[in-house]
Amino acid sequence: LQNTIYKLMWLNPDVYKININVIADNGLQIAASNDTSSIGASPPPENQIVLKTGQNLVRKVKKSGEEFLTVISPIHLGGRIVGTYEIGLTLASLKELQKDVLYRLFLIFGLGIVGLVLVLTLVLQITIIRPINLLRKGTKAFGSGDLGYRIKKVSNDEFGDLAESFNSMAQGLQINYQRLQQLYQEVQELNRSLEKK
Repeated sequence: LQNTIYKLMWLNPDVYKININVIADNGLQIAASNDTSSIGASPPPENQIVLKTGQNLVRKVKKSGEEFLTVISPIHLGGRIVGTYEIGLTLASLKELQKDVLYRLFLIFGLGIVGLVLVLTLVLQITIIRPINLLRKGTKAFGSGDLGYRIKKVSNDEFGDLAESFNSMAQGLQINYQRLQQLYQEVQELNRSLEKK
């Protein structure tokens, strides 16, 4: 039993204490332990409570800034409780694991936010900024006198409707401008003919 305890502790570095307590003539006694000097001594009083109730007991202890977990359980043999076993675990590696998991979660969350921002930027670029720039380019060309300029319809949303309206307006102004030029030429020919007459 003692060898099994040593092997268990060697395989599980988080285990700092194992006591196997059995019922003796003068109450519970430690029958096997990783601390051989405690063999034959009485275990902590919580073991008596577990022995009487038959229920597991788990408690968290804090010593010199470190947290430990003690688990006391009854030993059943042939349907009877014949003793208790007590295992002490350090929670330091659990804390480290917890920190590692939190770090990874924050890293994944941060990368997710950066990815989301990039996707939203791309979506905004395609759906809003690009159509606005095309409309701006069209109004500049139109304002500088290029009445033949037309805006390409890049989407079927409000920007696409606006581009179609702009192109319809430009078409109407171009037709009116051409008529005005024809009328101006006709007026000039009439003036010339009147001057001749």
